[in-house]
Amino acid sequence: MRHIVPLLALAPTLLSTGCLGGEPVPIIPDDSEAQVETDTPDTGPEGPVEREVPITVEWDPDDFYTVIDVGPDHDYASPCDVGWDALQGGTMVRIHRREEPYRCKLAITTDAYENHPLVVMGIPDEEGQLPVISGIDAVTPEDLRLANQDAWVVQIGGDSDDGVAAWVWLQDLAIVGARSEYSFTDHDGTVQSYAGNCAALRVSKGRNVHLYGLELSDSHTGLLVESSSEDVLVSSSWMHDNGHTDIYTVQNAYLEAVNATFEYNRMGAMIDGSLGVNLRDHSAGLVVRYNWFEGENTPIHMLSSSETAIVEDPGYRSAKLYGNVFLAPVEQPSNQLVNFGTEGESGANARTGTLYFFHNTVVSERSSNTYLLQVPNSDQHAVVENNLVYAPGETHSTRVMAGDGQLSMNNNWLPDRYQTLTSGSLGSVDEQNTTTGNDPGFEDYENLDLHLTLDSPCQGLAGELSAEAADQPVEYQYIQHQRRALRETTEDLGSYEG
Repeated sequence: MRHIVPLLALAPTLLSTGCLGGEPVPIIPDDSEAQVETDTPDTGPEGPVEREVPITVEWDPDDFYTVIDVGPDHDYASPCDVGWDALQGGTMVRIHRREEPYRCKLAITTDAYENHPLVVMGIPDEEGQLPVISGIDAVTPEDLRLANQDAWVVQIGGDSDDGVAAWVWLQDLAIVGARSEYSFTDHDGTVQSYAGNCAALRVSKGRNVHLYGLELSDSHTGLLVESSSEDVLVSSSWMHDNGHTDIYTVQNAYLEAVNATFEYNRMGAMIDGSLGVNLRDHSAGLVVRYNWFEGENTPIHMLSSSETAIVEDPGYRSAKLYGNVFLAPVEQPSNQLVNFGTEGESGANARTGTLYFFHNTVVSERSSNTYLLQVPNSDQHAVVENNLVYAPGETHSTRVMAGDGQLSMNNNWLPDRYQTLTSGSLGSVDEQNTTTGNDPGFEDYENLDLHLTLDSPCQGLAGELSAEAADQPVEYQYIQHQRRALRETTEDLGSYEG
């Protein structure tokens, strides 16, 4: 049975308190009819059916002061025709799908309001294909005179100190074509090439920015969130085929913000030979949950920041990763999955503190060793709880941690051939309740259905989380792709229940 639930009622699940800071707040007027579709369980012959919850935010145009439609048979043929710098809070811009991509660069600089946001949304066609905004041969509107136009296709935020875009929703768009081999026409009519570190979507200065249902590809960096930003939510998006073979500082996604939540995203393979990583982070208050990481590049690399507001934020000293799926293919060149900090780093900006890694499912098909975590320094701590790690290769060995950090392990399922530390590590280990085996009991491993069977040895083995991790309850599980299902129990190990 399907119900329509008011968005306000779901604010605690759609908008993490970690992202918004404090209690969940309404994001639209109290009398709005914006809705999120959810499913309640039907009862089948074997019990409740899994409850999938689409990650789609629906808005009622009647709740907005201004509604602008862009596309064929509408008042505005192209996003270039919209006066973006004049938009106010309480405006909805709907960009309708057409066969030809919109070859237009745009910047969103509106300082909107909590109850009157600026919403820029794509309207897919009947087959569900997203509208495409392409940087290839794109045109810059004459009134768009921001600096560094070679660094982005779409930008949120301005250049000046007061150029902060606030309470902005960007959703259901494909943004492509930010690569140095592509060119565009700037606001003066001059043809330029993109820079080597350009991004499909750049958040230069954003506050309470919500990114939903985007596809970011064919660019050097897919998503770039810069250090003047705060309270950023990235949800249910697909980033793939980004990167650079000569520059290691470009990634599928780069985050540097105060309070960043990254959830329900599919982080796909980068281009062949790319030197970057899937997600690079320099944030305070980082939460990475319910994502799918695949491809040959390192999934997550968390490094220090030089931004004072980030370094002085209490959340800079911890990061929480849970409910994620990590897939390491046979040919993955990097042997580490998650890196926390930089070896030998010290001083006020060093990313010290604690990494909480819980209820994740890791599959490594590498023939050589896999290092689950890189925690290089003695003033760092990794808390590893209720995870499932599967490594089917006969010659494979799993090391839980490399580096000199402190490792606390509790209630994990690991391959028979595992070690807590790599050779030469000087770190300390507190290990309890580890279960080993070679078959975790996945429903359909060949098709990457990593739910647990009813007789899985990983059922019922999870324990209580540490107090600091428990403030992020594990309520959902990732569904392929960019969807979620409610999780009925947290008694099972890994990111899926049985």
